[in-house]
Amino acid sequence: MQKPIARVLLVESYFDLGSLMRATLTRSHLDTTLVNSGEDALECLAEDDFDLLLVDTSLPGMSGLELCRLVREERRLRSLPIMLVSGDADPELKEETRRLGAVDIIVKPFQTLPFLASVLGHLRLQPRVAPTPPHRVPFLAV
Repeated sequence: MQKPIARVLLVESYFDLGSLMRATLTRSHLDTTLVNSGEDALECLAEDDFDLLLVDTSLPGMSGLELCRLVREERRLRSLPIMLVSGDADPELKEETRRLGAVDIIVKPFQTLPFLASVLGHLRLQPRVAPTPPHRVPFLAV
């Protein structure tokens, strides 16, 4: 088994979608922790280091945007890349995510290869991570 190339914290409240995203990232040698709330994500971030935070904007309780704000307030986490996932393609939402310091927003539904390419691309920007794209990634329309 190949060693994971990076650690991703995935925050997705829909179990099936989160499981599919986690499986896709895991097959690409990314160690992926899946949680279903902003509060759980903050606990994970307090206890461990991650190379990327991938957050659904529509979470129960604390929204994904609020989680993004709180992460950016933490000095230790300011350089952590954050990608948001949303079912809303509204340009105002995209602008808000940029203001909050997110590096990208992925609009649902999405296809697996562009999703994976975006994740790997943002990980490649990190100095301590040098991911190699997988040889074969199954097609999965989410």
